[in-house]
Amino acid sequence: GLGSSGGWAIGYTCLAGLALLECGTPVTDPGLIKAADSLRHPALYTRIDSTYEIALAILFLDRMKNPKDKKVIEHLAARLI
Repeated sequence: GLGSSGGWAIGYTCLAGLALLECGTPVTDPGLIKAADSLRHPALYTRIDSTYEIALAILFLDRMKNPKDKKVIEHLAARLI
């Protein structure tokens, strides 16, 4: 899986994205869109194995407000359970 063996890249990306959103960066920002798009690939989000990264990915995608992310968020939430 990912997590510490993957260098926490997903967690760092989501944390930076959340910080930008908190500072007022719009969800239409190209960097935020690129970060969210990278999380939407099943080959990536199905392999996240760190509670920290799963939680940050859920928070970040939820704040991006894209209805298409519901499936990804539900999958990640089920992994937390």
